[in-house]
Order: sequence, then C-alpha cells, then structure tokens
Amino acid sequence: MKYLLSSAAAVAFALCAGTPALHAQSVYPVTHFGFAGGATVPTGDFNSSHNTGWNAMALLAFQMPTTPIGLRIDADYAHLNGQDPSLISHSRIWSGTLDLTLGANDLMVTPYAIGGIGLYNMKTFSGGSTVSVSPPTDEGSVTKFGWNLGGGLQFHTTGNATIFTEARFTSVMTNGGHTNFVPVEFGIMFP
Repeated sequence: MKYLLSSAAAVAFALCAGTPALHAQSVYPVTHFGFAGGATVPTGDFNSSHNTGWNAMALLAFQMPTTPIGLRIDADYAHLNGQDPSLISHSRIWSGTLDLTLGANDLMVTPYAIGGIGLYNMKTFSGGSTVSVSPPTDEGSVTKFGWNLGGGLQFHTTGNATIFTEARFTSVMTNGGHTNFVPVEFGIMFP
C-alpha cells in the first residue's frame, strides 16, 4: 500500500510540475531568424529613371503562439540600375524596418499580412560620382522615414525551417515627394 501511495504521489507531483512548463511555452514568443532575396520593382516616378533591381534581407521575427499577431525586424539592401547610365549609373537603398504581421500560425500554408515603418538611406550614383538627391550637406545620400504594406505566404516544412514569399509596397518620403518601390522576396526562416 505504501508503494502504491508513493507511486501515486510521484505521478501527481510530475503532472503538477509539468503544468507551469506547459503554461510557460504558450506565453513566451517564438523567435525566428531568416534570410531572403529577390527583385525590387520601382513604381511611380522612380520607375521612369530606374530598372528593376535586386535585394537581400536579414530578419528577426517574434510570434506569440496564442495569437495571430507577430513582430518582425528587417534589415534590407536594394540595388537598382538607372535606365540611362549617362545620367544615373545606379541607386542603392539600405533600410531597417519594424513590422507587424498578421496570420494564422497553425496551418501548413499560412497567408499573412505585413506592414510597418522604417528608416531608408538612399544614394544615387552617376558615372562613378554621386548625384545629389538631398541637400549638399548630405553628400548625395539621404535618410528618410517610410512605410510598407503587403502580404505573403509561409510554407511550414516537416523540419524546422519555414519558407516564405512576400511582396510589399514601400513608400519613402524623399525631398519633393515619395520614392516608391515593391520588393518581391523569397526566403527562409529558422526557429
């Protein structure tokens, strides 16, 4: 009888001790890191002077298991060649954005929305020299606020990786208007 009671007490203790751990797993966010790359498509006035270029991105994402809302921090580099190399050789854009994501997190294929704000550093080059896109004191580069809004699809693999593709309309508040472009990216995230 003592053996039976001590065994029951051990099982009850194990079940009770496991409960806070299960509760803690559902409270803390899951952290992902990843990489992506793809095309950067200029739109509006930016399209009249630049061709479609390429981009590369690193990201850090936080997802709460109990809610469809997530947070993502992106660092991105884009390179676009000018349509007339005698006027504009190329432009480069460095950016850092803070985005909210919204999507179901328990599906094999998950559609999601993404949007946020960020800082964008833009510089345009012509014939090996810099063309001023801002006041002369900025030496040809300008750092401005911008916003982005888009969506994508995540494909959860049987392993730990998540493959994703997304497109986001981006608008940067540059001098005299907006510089608009759409990065279309394919990437992978790891837990």
